Amino acid sequence: MRLQRITATGAGLKGQTFSAQLTGVDVFVGPNGAGKSTRLLAVLAGLRGLAETPSDSAREYLGPVLPTATVDLDFERARISRFLGDSHRTASARKADGIAEEVAGAHLVRWDLADLAAAAPSDRAKLLQRVCDLAADAWARDRLVAELRERLAPVAIEEGAEPPATIRLLEELVAELASAAGGATTPSKWLAAALEWAKQEFTAANAAKRQAAATVDGLAAEIAAARGEELPSATALAAEIERLETEQRTLEQQRRDAQQRADARSRAERDLAAAQQQLATARRDVSAAGELPAERPDVQRLRAEAQQAAEEEREARSAVMRASKRAASLKGRLDALSQPQRPCAHCGHSDPGGVGTALEEARQEFTAAQEELEDAEADLDAAALVLGARNRGVNEAQWVLARIEGAERAARALATAEADVARRAEEVAALPHLAFDGAARLQEITPRLNQLRQQRDRALRAAERDRLYHRAVADQAAASERFDAVSRLGSELKQLRERVTAEAFAPLEREATAIVEPVLGGRVEFRSGADFGLARGELYVPWWSLSDGERAVVGAGIAYAFARVGRAKWRAVILDGAEAIDAGRLETLLRELGRRVQLGDLDNALVAVRTEEDGDGWVNGDGIAVHRLEAPAQGAVEAA
Repeated sequence: MRLQRITATGAGLKGQTFSAQLTGVDVFVGPNGAGKSTRLLAVLAGLRGLAETPSDSAREYLGPVLPTATVDLDFERARISRFLGDSHRTASARKADGIAEEVAGAHLVRWDLADLAAAAPSDRAKLLQRVCDLAADAWARDRLVAELRERLAPVAIEEGAEPPATIRLLEELVAELASAAGGATTPSKWLAAALEWAKQEFTAANAAKRQAAATVDGLAAEIAAARGEELPSATALAAEIERLETEQRTLEQQRRDAQQRADARSRAERDLAAAQQQLATARRDVSAAGELPAERPDVQRLRAEAQQAAEEEREARSAVMRASKRAASLKGRLDALSQPQRPCAHCGHSDPGGVGTALEEARQEFTAAQEELEDAEADLDAAALVLGARNRGVNEAQWVLARIEGAERAARALATAEADVARRAEEVAALPHLAFDGAARLQEITPRLNQLRQQRDRALRAAERDRLYHRAVADQAAASERFDAVSRLGSELKQLRERVTAEAFAPLEREATAIVEPVLGGRVEFRSGADFGLARGELYVPWWSLSDGERAVVGAGIAYAFARVGRAKWRAVILDGAEAIDAGRLETLLRELGRRVQLGDLDNALVAVRTEEDGDGWVNGDGIAVHRLEAPAQGAVEAA
């Protein structure tokens, strides 16, 4: 599908509007600023659009673009119209993207093949690997795994026979590898994941092998160091240890029993001493009681007499209070009658009311009341004396009774203490003096047991050491076997990767060499996605060592190979800055590209060459159309 016309209208591209009719191999020549690169950029802008931000590395960033800027790409059976000022999220931009991907292919739309010479090695490697993955599609994961199995186990195994352990281990490793790298989507990614897994397994297997060897060496040294010591069997040592431990437990129990009996006798003796002290205290209390009355005082009778005396004292006190009140009443009456009387105004009598007679009677009654009060007070004093005597008698009787009761308690305590002392003395006498006589034997058994236990532990360690040694030897053999298997697996993976890479890059090498060899006399060689260059005989020159002109030629060859291998409907080579190639080689390159266009292997070759203004030496011919450009006037529209 050939691109027939490029058109920039409206605000144009970089301020330029133009329309270029294309024939197949089109060379844009002219001085700086004439619009050569702008026409090549128009193709890429029509396919991919322009970047909206400087961070968009997949597209060219030109800053703000006017909404009227438009690029049209007319193909034989398709047309792409793109408004350069529109966002990539608009419906018109998505429509243009869909047509571009249908025409040019996803990988060609997303990478600028014309910038291959200026790309970083990692970016070139990604691009080359993506395109080569298209050529390596035949290497599906199942085929890679099957090829790897065939490489690892080339010897046929009879049906029903048990495969050797090495082959079984390799099969297990391949199964683990296939599971670990199962998420890869392309052969190259699968191989990269498989190699990374093999690298990690190699490191782990090497560490396990070293660890196993160190373990074997350490156990062998321990076995050699203990070889001169002769030890009884662990079974015999265990039986002797059990016998001595039984005897030790019996003696320990006997010692505890003897100690318990000694503690019981000590407690009984302490209790007897305490009882004897209580007996001595009781005797002192009895002795302190002294002489006591033969009879107990009648405290109840004395208390009754004291209560009667108290009652009499209260009655005497009441009589005094009554007499005192009567005397006070009479004294008031007497004082009232003693007031002077006025003589009668009529008869002149000095005591007309008979007050004198009443006063005399009042004096006699007052005198009698005072005498009665004095008698009552005398009776009260006598009653108080009697009450005091009765209370003293009660107190003396209580004190005597208390002494008698204390003496009786002391006597009872004495009897109890004497009985307790007798009982405890019998208990002490009943406890025999027993001594433990197995101490010497215990002292003999303890170090002997320690010695036997140490011998048993050494015997067990020796047996365990032997077991561990044999196991470590087996582990070492297994680790070595796995290390060898992983090493072989990694080596086969590398060889498989080289084969897949060779097959994947072979179409690129073949197609690129078809263009480069007539120009530079050498072939394009790919050693990896990041390492490729030009080979002349045995001499290989990597990409970064080529001259600018050689890079341009090799880049054109690789771009042609991409167009051939990439399976896009539109196969094109876009080469900017071709002035880096000397004139003779550039002419050969253009003729070779023209021949490929004529043969139908290539749809378009678009080349920009900076020349002097007159453009000497450039003529149409051999299928090559030369477009001579000059710096256009502002706003002019060019047709080429």
